[in-house]
Amino acid sequence: MSEGVKQTFEAYETECSDELYDKNTSVDHGRIEERVCLVLKADRLPKWVPREDWAGLNTIIQIQSERTIMANGTVTQDTRYYISSLLLSADRIAAYVRGYWGTENQLHYTLDMFWGEDGSRKRIGCAADNFGTVLRIAHNLIKTHLENISIKRKRKKADRSDLYREQILRLQT
Repeated sequence: MSEGVKQTFEAYETECSDELYDKNTSVDHGRIEERVCLVLKADRLPKWVPREDWAGLNTIIQIQSERTIMANGTVTQDTRYYISSLLLSADRIAAYVRGYWGTENQLHYTLDMFWGEDGSRKRIGCAADNFGTVLRIAHNLIKTHLENISIKRKRKKADRSDLYREQILRLQT
């Protein structure tokens, strides 16, 4: 599938209309990032690409990004491919993809900063996945607790008080 998607974009890149093309530039956090989103209908995939495993496949998406670090001028380029059942314009799909990664990055940052997930040494079997699930549950329980203090303070308070920990775990009202 991946190779077929790449080949399709190489063949049709010059034929994209404005509704299938979106270009976005942002300057933030000391870097300039330019993203180009190209969207093609999935029926342009080569015939040899197995489509039966992808019921509802309507579009294939290519996002090319170029990031320039303003401090030293370092430039990195990346191309990502996606498949989708959505029939939307390129600007809408680009917004969805960017929103997904923003949410994913924020969750990863939070789990690492408050829970030290990156420093975890759990490597045997499913231990890392299982512990990650427990961390997400604990994080959501603490985050949704009604007291209006920081997550860090809630964690410290729960460490020190059985009663407060029971409130967070909703074992008592």
